[in-house]
Amino acid sequence: MLLGVATYVLYRRHQGLPLRQTVKVESLEPLGVEEVEYRSILVALEDGAFSEETVATASALASRRRRGIHVLSLLEVPTNLPLDVALPDEESAAQSKIERAKLICGMRVTGQVVRVRPGQAGTEILERAGEIDAAAIVMQLRYRNGVPLYGRTLQTVLADRPARVIVAAQPEEARDGGGAPRAARR
Repeated sequence: MLLGVATYVLYRRHQGLPLRQTVKVESLEPLGVEEVEYRSILVALEDGAFSEETVATASALASRRRRGIHVLSLLEVPTNLPLDVALPDEESAAQSKIERAKLICGMRVTGQVVRVRPGQAGTEILERAGEIDAAAIVMQLRYRNGVPLYGRTLQTVLADRPARVIVAAQPEEARDGGGAPRAARR
């Protein structure tokens, strides 16, 4: 018993601690690393593609302080038709994507259907990102036969990115071997 008490006294003196007082260990301060947060996010949805995961990614990036999300639903108009031609079914499908994004993210989502010519979607995304001063652009990575497809739109945006570009990939789509989103294959 005396050996235990002597060891205790020696240890406390060696550590510079008082004998009769409990000392709490101070916890370490965080290094100041904060979650990434973007003040405004542009979600670009190309013609025919809607991914809940892509919209959920944007929602997660903007969720901490409920920042704004702008959905750009691109409607590709063939070159043999005038740009303002009536395309009610395609227009309705494009508007439907915006409404689905609002259901996922809440009412902080704004959206716009934009008509573009084939090959001009990337340029339009860059212009809209500059107009709204987007801090991040979220795009979907498409797959064909299980291989990621870095199309012209994605390449254009990545080449001239005015803000951080986040590419939302869906590996399960590649494993399924499909080129269409899961919701469209049901």
